[in-house]
Amino acid sequence: MIKSLIESVGCTLLYLRTYSPDLNLIEHYWFKVKNDIRKVSHLFNDFFDEVFSHFTICNFLSELRYTC
Repeated sequence: MIKSLIESVGCTLLYLRTYSPDLNLIEHYWFKVKNDIRKVSHLFNDFFDEVFSHFTICNFLSELRYTC
């Protein structure tokens, strides 16, 4: 039914080959990258928490006055 609707408006339906992430090398690469990021993501969260705890809006505004 969908095929006939697509062809009725002059389009051609192309079927793709079966997708297998095991055969796609980029999937293996991204798997490794994501795992590496997961291993160290807690370090970044702690770092940002520490940085932002030292900077308040008042501190930012007072520093901004001296730079302008």
